Amino acid sequence: MKKIVLACLLFAPGIAARADVIWDQSRASLNGHNIKNIEFNDFYDYSSYVASDVFSPINWTITKITVWTDRSSNAWPEAVHFARVYIFPRVANLPRIIDDPRKGRMVRVTVVRDINNGFLAHRMTADGLSLRLPRGRNWVGLTPVLAFGSAGQCFRYEADNQYFDLSAFRNPGGRLSLGTDWFPVNNLAPFGDATIKIEGVRTPPWSN
Repeated sequence: MKKIVLACLLFAPGIAARADVIWDQSRASLNGHNIKNIEFNDFYDYSSYVASDVFSPINWTITKITVWTDRSSNAWPEAVHFARVYIFPRVANLPRIIDDPRKGRMVRVTVVRDINNGFLAHRMTADGLSLRLPRGRNWVGLTPVLAFGSAGQCFRYEADNQYFDLSAFRNPGGRLSLGTDWFPVNNLAPFGDATIKIEGVRTPPWSN
């Protein structure tokens, strides 16, 4: 179940702000479905990105994003060190063609083996972030950056329920023969929303 934090954080001199869960759709579906989500640095035009529709009633600074993935190579998790993070304002039920995930920020990630609702998964986390998340609805994504030749592919696990609009999928390079624009993830397979968990703090000088 998603968790939307409504309470304001209290700040005291000399005490760091405590991160709270902004959005939680982390539990994997019992269907066991997954969808390709990886930026290849050796076959760039085959890269595919997933963005989730996220809502918050107040402004936040994102400090941590976690997603749950599967992989096609034993090189995981040792091969994973970087990911691309991207945030777009939601103006329609899909991101716009101008919302290009390839222009997102490269961040360091850690990957550990995990059990999610009975499935062996890899929990990929980008921590120590400082990303602005405006109040309202936004598209948020985190995609690992890897070489296909050494690490194979990455697949995002399906979440156990749909929250707001379905997550969106895009292959901007067009080499998957799926076009180059965004479309709902369930166009590819019987796939629901993608797993993602977002944490952060409400910090000045944000205003509501």
